[in-house]
Amino acid sequence: MKKIVIGRSGQQPFAITASGVSAIHASLTITDSGEWILRDEDSANGTFIRNDSGAFERIEVKRISRNTLIRLGDETINGVTFSASQLTSEDPDDFTEQFFALKRTYEKFETEKKRLAHNMRLRSFIPILISIVCLGISMCFDSLMAIRGIMMAPAMVTPLLGIFNSKKQERLAEEYAVKLVCPKCGKPLSKHEITKGICGSCKAHC
Repeated sequence: MKKIVIGRSGQQPFAITASGVSAIHASLTITDSGEWILRDEDSANGTFIRNDSGAFERIEVKRISRNTLIRLGDETINGVTFSASQLTSEDPDDFTEQFFALKRTYEKFETEKKRLAHNMRLRSFIPILISIVCLGISMCFDSLMAIRGIMMAPAMVTPLLGIFNSKKQERLAEEYAVKLVCPKCGKPLSKHEITKGICGSCKAHC
């Protein structure tokens, strides 16, 4: 079993000087069976991990993985954010595993975008189909007003489809925006940065 004390006076392989981090802030225990257990050591400003939805949640004791993003303190310069793997790495800026995972996540994002675009193209035929149905129904009426009312249906469906598609795109973008970030500083990464495996801001790399 191995225990690493984390904080301004901790044993982590990189310096922590942020004022919002306690001298002994948290600890990581790696058990003989390979489990990683993160514990808050009664810190003043809390220990947080990023969950599956991309939000940071405060923890007391939590089993984590090598790729878990940890934050000590708040989201300002008074706190510090880093990947759990940095606690055992000789090079604190080496994020090979995390950038490999980011590339897989970005590929999944691209696949989801293509699937959404395909579904949007299919939905674009809905107003046409409704127009055909409405045309058939209108033949059963002699009233010009009734025919006009029936034929307005396709025109009403089109903007509704546009709103629906737009909302789907926004939700997809928001879902992945919190995932495609630098594993060290949390900055949103561009496709180029993910492909090259380096953050243009803090220089974390693979």
